[in-house]
Amino acid sequence: MVATTSGTLNSLYPALVIALSNCAPYFKNLSVSSSTRLVQLITAFSNATFLLSDEGNPRLLFFMYGRTTFAYTIADLILKA
Repeated sequence: MVATTSGTLNSLYPALVIALSNCAPYFKNLSVSSSTRLVQLITAFSNATFLLSDEGNPRLLFFMYGRTTFAYTIADLILKA
């Protein structure tokens, strides 16, 4: 969604990040496909083009990584892959 919409869904990004951050503690035992999609989403949010395209996008990335549970969950996913 983030990579393919070219910014047409910008208004949904904050809600998406908040929902992912709130659900992060429950991301356990994900399938390979699910964890790959999650890593792709984080990669898309970390892309320099995305970060520079809107004033609020760096804040979204900061909020996503700032949530300790989300950061630990991602570390667990990367270690399992």
